[in-house]
Amino acid sequence: MTSRKGNKKYSTWISEFNRSSPIPLYHQIENILERAIRIGTLKSNEKGPTEYELCRIFGVSRSVVRQALKGIEDKGLVRRTPGRGTFVAERKYSLHTLQGLKGFFQDVETAGSLPRSKLLEKEITRASGKISQALEVPEDSPVLFINRLRFIDDVPFLISRTYLALNRIPEQFQEEDFENQSLYALLEEKYGYEISHSRRFLEATQASQDEAKLLTINPGDSLVLTRSITYFQDGTPFEYDIGLHRGDRARFEINVFKNSDEKIKLLLNN
Repeated sequence: MTSRKGNKKYSTWISEFNRSSPIPLYHQIENILERAIRIGTLKSNEKGPTEYELCRIFGVSRSVVRQALKGIEDKGLVRRTPGRGTFVAERKYSLHTLQGLKGFFQDVETAGSLPRSKLLEKEITRASGKISQALEVPEDSPVLFINRLRFIDDVPFLISRTYLALNRIPEQFQEEDFENQSLYALLEEKYGYEISHSRRFLEATQASQDEAKLLTINPGDSLVLTRSITYFQDGTPFEYDIGLHRGDRARFEINVFKNSDEKIKLLLNN
């Protein structure tokens, strides 16, 4: 039986480890483990080497190894279970939809992953309650409802429920392919509309039985709920979207600036 230290995978790790480097030993080990996870050398749900094995591989003390493991745990890359060991966490997908007006397809492709959508439902319905308020249309106004299950690298990731004000989009837009194209790209590139900005709200919720089935998770599991209102250049709202993201796979990245006067003005005006 091949020992951990003799394993080719771990031999590569040793070659990346440099005791003469000014970088702290624990930080080097943390970086090596993080890279192994990100490139797939250590795969999701795989059990990683124990503290004792890492001590042997790198010839360091247990306190150094524990610092390294804490670092990758704090980044959400592993989960540590007392009595069982350290396991690689399911991959999380970073989204930038809270700080930029990107569609799902563009955001996912920019991150180097493969987006896909499955159309669950499409119909003309009536706006009521929050939908009419968000779109600034009278109660019972006709809206196009599009319900999609969205995948990243073939993993069910997001349920997107979109309402479009019917009097603010072209009639032929209703017949477009909403599985393989970006809604925003269609409106701008094919129909010549200018999309200006979006207001987005974020909260936590739990998966219902139907939602869990679609997302291949358990009922009651955590979801990240987003509500978005998107506007054309003239300030008219045309889209109200409700997104239900898997809590175990979603990570939202936000850049915060000290001086953002223009962004503040935009929020106050809406």
